[in-house]
Amino acid sequence: MTSTATTQPPYLGIGSAQNHAQGAEVLAVEPNSPAEKAGVKVGDIVARFANQPVASIEDLQRLVRATPIGEVARIGVLRAGKKVTLEVTLAAQAAPAAKRKKLSLDVGDVSEVLERKISPVSLAS
Repeated sequence: MTSTATTQPPYLGIGSAQNHAQGAEVLAVEPNSPAEKAGVKVGDIVARFANQPVASIEDLQRLVRATPIGEVARIGVLRAGKKVTLEVTLAAQAAPAAKRKKLSLDVGDVSEVLERKISPVSLAS
């Protein structure tokens, strides 16, 4: 039987990026993500990932997808004009907190609707 972790794509946690002449410029880093834990910062330009050149966001996405969950990969970034090498351990992405909260709110909403429907019947008896 296959576990959920092995069927999920690897997760780096760069929230958004844009193409840059020297790679993929980081515009957002997700909190508590592998990227944040590795020290990736907004404004970094990812020029290498797992010893491979990164020329675009698509390159970075392809290289992350090709790296197994749990594997340590080196990220070469340009930060304020200097080359910095970071190490990141890719993870499986957890379910977003918003979905978990929405599920509990949906259950609450259903309970309120049921309570409204039952209350008039109880008062009439």
